[in-house]
Amino acid sequence: MPFIEQHDMIPWYGRAAIVVGVAMIPWLGYIGWKKKGDFRITVRAGRVSYRGRFPAGRTAETSDFFLHDVAPKVPICVIGNWTRGRVLRISVQGRIGSGEAQRIRNFLKMTLNG
Repeated sequence: MPFIEQHDMIPWYGRAAIVVGVAMIPWLGYIGWKKKGDFRITVRAGRVSYRGRFPAGRTAETSDFFLHDVAPKVPICVIGNWTRGRVLRISVQGRIGSGEAQRIRNFLKMTLNG
């Protein structure tokens, strides 16, 4: 009985499609994770912009904090999520030190009672 090689069962383009499909799984996960957030604060070039469900009564105080206390030289993005227990989870993205990122998290948690 002759030996049959298994790799001939799938043509080269089928194997390429499998590789591309497997490579896309982490990318799709990253895109899905990055877009989620109850609110997003972007600080860039001396301007603060808000997206999502950020309390309107807190924008002036928060903008003042970012522009005068933090005053980042590079763009930063802050993403906030409220959990079911009303706990605020904050992610700070950008070239900023861990101490400054923690300062931002502390400020927002105190300001938003999270």
